[in-house]
Amino acid sequence: MEHPLDDSGQTLDDDIADPSLWHWANMTADETCGAVCRINTGIRNRGSWWEAVEQATDQVCWGCDLEPWPNERAYGHEIWTVLHDGLPIRRVAAYTNLWSVPCPRGIQHRHRGTRCLIGHFVYGIMCFFKFMGEGRENVALTSLESVMDLAFIVHHAPCRSQWAFPVEEVAENYERILTDVWHRHLPVPDRWLRASSPLRCWRRRAPEPQEASARNLESPRIQCLVLTMYPRELERMAMIVETYAKYCDSLQFVIAGSGPSFFRGYQIVNLRQFFDIAADPQPTESFREPNTIEKTFMALNFAGLHLRQLPEERKPHVICRLDSDTLFLPPNLRRILACRNFSSADPWAIGFDNYAHKHQQPGRVFLNGGTGVCLSRAALEVLSKEISAGKLMRSSSPGDWNTGHCVTAPGHWDDVVLGACLAQLGVSFSRWGTDCEGRSLFWPDGLQYAFPGPGQIRPRRLPPKGSFFQPPSSEGKRLPGTDRQPEVSNYHFWLYRVWQHLACSPPIWLGDFPVSFHPYRNRTLGRRHFAYFQRKVQLQVERFKDLLKRFPERIIMRAVWGMMKKTKANRRIFKERLKLFAGPNHLYYNKDPVEYPMHKIKDCTHTSNLRYRDRQLIYQKNLKPREEVVQAYAQKRKDAATLKKYRAFLKKQLLTLGPEAVEDMSMEDFVEEATKRQVRDVFTKTEGDELPKEKKEKLFYETWLPKKKYSANKNRRKGVNHFAPDLIWKQPKEEDGK
Repeated sequence: MEHPLDDSGQTLDDDIADPSLWHWANMTADETCGAVCRINTGIRNRGSWWEAVEQATDQVCWGCDLEPWPNERAYGHEIWTVLHDGLPIRRVAAYTNLWSVPCPRGIQHRHRGTRCLIGHFVYGIMCFFKFMGEGRENVALTSLESVMDLAFIVHHAPCRSQWAFPVEEVAENYERILTDVWHRHLPVPDRWLRASSPLRCWRRRAPEPQEASARNLESPRIQCLVLTMYPRELERMAMIVETYAKYCDSLQFVIAGSGPSFFRGYQIVNLRQFFDIAADPQPTESFREPNTIEKTFMALNFAGLHLRQLPEERKPHVICRLDSDTLFLPPNLRRILACRNFSSADPWAIGFDNYAHKHQQPGRVFLNGGTGVCLSRAALEVLSKEISAGKLMRSSSPGDWNTGHCVTAPGHWDDVVLGACLAQLGVSFSRWGTDCEGRSLFWPDGLQYAFPGPGQIRPRRLPPKGSFFQPPSSEGKRLPGTDRQPEVSNYHFWLYRVWQHLACSPPIWLGDFPVSFHPYRNRTLGRRHFAYFQRKVQLQVERFKDLLKRFPERIIMRAVWGMMKKTKANRRIFKERLKLFAGPNHLYYNKDPVEYPMHKIKDCTHTSNLRYRDRQLIYQKNLKPREEVVQAYAQKRKDAATLKKYRAFLKKQLLTLGPEAVEDMSMEDFVEEATKRQVRDVFTKTEGDELPKEKKEKLFYETWLPKKKYSANKNRRKGVNHFAPDLIWKQPKEEDGK
């Protein structure tokens, strides 16, 4: 087949002559730019042409009729058949002769320009079985991860019925494998199971080992261990006391340095009084590695040793290790524990599952420390026993945190080391850090980034423009006024989590009953967001435009009620007399209603929403002349007082020097001599005294705004006249029509 010529008469490259690209070019060609023109202008940038066909229904199936995809399609059906006949996963490769399949040993690097993505989907599954047969489980799971990154678009492809391995079956088996391997620390299951149901957003989960069969009527007791530094983080400690401290059954602030024993009634534990650990770094020691890893393990060891001394009725069921900038909601955690009937006698942990290090050192899933790590009583006892027995290794090298052992090394990667240590001890990670719809309950970001907007955390629906598992460029777009990059945040949040949103598309990926947020270093913002979940059991947000479509009369009702005084009589009038109907139909045709002349209603403008005295025309006409009179009067009084003080100063100096001494002086010489004499007197009088301390101006947090009352109603109290009696403004009388 001869390749077509471009506009310059040159033959197009073999890569450009891909049939899938010609399909796109013919579909988008018009009179001004034909198929060849389309290819020459946009095809060479693969990202551009892929974006143009995102809405095409057959985008995943292009090129599947070309070699080698027809043979692979038949090969996939053969493997799928023997799997459902009961063949174990590790024997599939030998039985179906998968040794000849050229599978890469590393992560799949496929880009959007690749043809027949559904073929790559099945190809990745075949490589999973090949590597499992060779005993290389980590490489096999990596291949399965690249398969799940294609699952969303493959599930909506029209040709999916022609290929083996339906998406719902792959997703269900992958979720089961992920739970056993990374959460329960078990080997890969032996069998590949059929899908139990179609792909749905709400998925029922199998009971976890710690879910007891007998219902426990006792409310779970929660102990909060907050890692902080005194006095550097007093602002955060105050936020904790004012928000969630009273909802914890017991709360201790943990430091490693000097400090008081209590802060606003809550105990401060200095770990250096009990253990030999490094002190907290000081603000001037920016070069020092933090002691977070050692501090976390010693804080949990202290809690475990203290646990042995408590009576049974006072022992906590759950111990949560929290950062000082974590916004924690203990009532919502109690709700999860009571709903699932978690037993504190079984070793388990719960938090935000972070999968970033499961395919790199230390090769473990861990719970994000920023959102908090909550351990059961049994898990804490196991960990404390291990530390007390001296099995916790100590290292002075900052890079030893990723060895995968229980080790205390300088650095702040305490959550990674704690996850590896808990995995070695057999402590399972609960999957109830997310709800049954894949929405997160331990939110590793601020509450504002859960709502729709430019910075919202939401999953990507298509493969990346570059290669899989490659983070976006750090030079991406940032939100105005912040260092936040939405693409980077989305990448790290949804890494290896594609299976959670295959069938779900909620507007908010935050659960109805969130347990924690991170980070919150602003005391005012932390209190405000914590109050949201105290007023409402479930957070509900509805935009104005959505309410206008559903119940427009509610907007008018709220506006009318906002302008009425809140009295019993007005409540009765509001209920009885306000009748609102959306549309032309109503219930009062028998009353002969008269249509209101709508043309008399003024348009709602920005000026009409302002107070009468804040409108620009009123200000220029009435208020500005008054302010000028008041300012002139105040300046006149100020000048008179200054002149009076200056005369008194000169009179005092004249009496001191004597009339004879100043008789021959000019006025300028007399003022200069008087000023020098006053300076000498002040210096002699204050010599040896301490300098007066400068009064430090109080500013709002992270601003340059001074803390003072801001009011637009200053000097406007009713019945008080602030103008000089002889300078009260009077409107000029009109004379001869002027």
